[in-house]
Amino acid sequence: RDIDRAFLPLARTYSDTLYGDRETSVAVIERATEAHSEAQRHLTTRYSGLERVLAAYRPTRIITRWQRFRGQRNGRKRRRGHPPKR
Repeated sequence: RDIDRAFLPLARTYSDTLYGDRETSVAVIERATEAHSEAQRHLTTRYSGLERVLAAYRPTRIITRWQRFRGQRNGRKRRRGHPPKR
């Protein structure tokens, strides 16, 4: 897999915090905040709004949930007023 180099500082800070020194100083928090801000800026400039939405909300999951919802709404899985079968 390709690794986006813009996320390496964030990944390093995260792993250092979890697995490295247990020290939680102001410097560590500032480094993590700056790494997070840089990663966010990179995402907004590299990917379009549509690409970011598609990455956050997988179309296959949305379609599957929509079909399941429609099936329930149309009474295929459960009729109104009747409890679900056990």
